[in-house]
Amino acid sequence: MAQFQNMIITRAGLDMIAQSQAGGTLIFTKGKLGDGQIGDQSIPDLTDLINAKMSVELSSVTAKTEGHVEVRFIVDNTDLDVGFFVREVGIFAKVNEEGVEQLYGYANAGNYTNYLADKSVPIDSIITKIDLVVGNASNIAFTTDKSIVYVTLEDLEEAIDTHNKDSNAHEPAFAAHNADGNAHKDMVGATSGVAGKRGMVPAPEAGTANRYLKADGTWGTIDTMNGASSSAAGSAGLVPAPTAGAQNKFLRGDGTWADAKMSTKELVDILYPVGHIYMSTNSANPGTLFPGTTWEAYAQGRVLIGAGTGTDSRSEKKTFAAGSTGGEYNHQLTVGELAQHNHTGSAASAGAHTHVWYTGQYGSENDSAACDAQGAGNHYSQHVTQSAGAHTHTVTISNTGSNTAHNNMQPYLTVYIWQRTA
Repeated sequence: MAQFQNMIITRAGLDMIAQSQAGGTLIFTKGKLGDGQIGDQSIPDLTDLINAKMSVELSSVTAKTEGHVEVRFIVDNTDLDVGFFVREVGIFAKVNEEGVEQLYGYANAGNYTNYLADKSVPIDSIITKIDLVVGNASNIAFTTDKSIVYVTLEDLEEAIDTHNKDSNAHEPAFAAHNADGNAHKDMVGATSGVAGKRGMVPAPEAGTANRYLKADGTWGTIDTMNGASSSAAGSAGLVPAPTAGAQNKFLRGDGTWADAKMSTKELVDILYPVGHIYMSTNSANPGTLFPGTTWEAYAQGRVLIGAGTGTDSRSEKKTFAAGSTGGEYNHQLTVGELAQHNHTGSAASAGAHTHVWYTGQYGSENDSAACDAQGAGNHYSQHVTQSAGAHTHTVTISNTGSNTAHNNMQPYLTVYIWQRTA
């Protein structure tokens, strides 16, 4: 493997360290290998390898000295189609599960590189360990595909060493077990008043293969359940074995296996028992849809109203008995149903007239009779005006309206209503 110097933390890596110190979880996700030349590029500013050739799964991330972790991965060429000089390596990470994966650390071997052949040249797997700075991050994790993680001899030796250092691994555990006075005794069964004690399962006798251990410490017999009848209750037990072809049946309370399918009439008897109403926009008699049932047209030309006592917006109460009918399509108002009102009329002017009277001078020489009666000389006589213009006025108020009934129906939508009779 190439000789890499210290891995340099990128600016993105430093930012992730700061976030992890603030409480985030620093998660190492993968490694990459490539053959890129670093040249005069700034490593802290890199966001990816210069010329990546392969990705590697991380096999472990182990805390070492304070502020450092050891990242380990295994390199092989099983899936490598084209060989290359391993010159650069990068470790990727993110903060928290929802974080964005970024280049955390980078190292370049320059001219101190080795060639990694393609998969046509089998090689031994190469265990690579890289020391990384993580600062004071308290929560560190890594992701890996466990299906391709190798168990190395070092892994095995470390696991065995950890196990052997466990105080409960061997002799101490055996000693504690053997010192337990109840460790190898048979269990003591419970009674109605006393709890049992744990222990060894009592040995079953020959021929008791189908029995079960009861809480009282004895072996009980398991019988097949007895189904209930119309007059007797059943008893608990094993479910009777279904026969071949009974995979869609169900266990009835009488202990038999029955078809789970329900007939159309059985379903209709549940949903629409006799007396129930069925409404539809289909004119077909429901008896043709639900064989074995009888229906008759119901409430033709009528709307349905709930039985009982109701109160309208004027607080008037009215009771409707079930099955009663009422109402009319058209209604002709009676005098008593008319709103209270009056009539007014006007008469045209008529009977214009004049009064005529006559006057004369009596005592002229030509009116001797008058002179005799009145005396000679000019004078005026008194006259009475004649009466004229006596008359009457007739006021006529004409009738209006056609005296026909008015429509008395609410807005409606017509459907077919049926009542089940049998």
